Amino acid sequence: MGHFFALMLPAALAWTGNTLLRAAVAVETAIFAGFLLIPPVASVLGHATPPAAGFAIALLTAPAVLAADALHRWTRARRHRGDDAREPARLTPP
Repeated sequence: MGHFFALMLPAALAWTGNTLLRAAVAVETAIFAGFLLIPPVASVLGHATPPAAGFAIALLTAPAVLAADALHRWTRARRHRGDDAREPARLTPP
């Protein structure tokens, strides 16, 4: 799921308009939650429900990854355009 969102980020998160895609993400999230939160299923898979701190950290990773990706894309775009803080700004076109 994370790989999909990383690929779709350049398209300005166009996934929000696709109803089937949103449904697929919801179903996948529900299945993953079931793997962790339904005790018999979790025990068969060798999982356990994480503590509250584990949930908090997991929820904070998504914004952290999106922020890191945005920073990376911004620095790459800045380098590609040739905007470098070490060069003085030009007031007239070359």
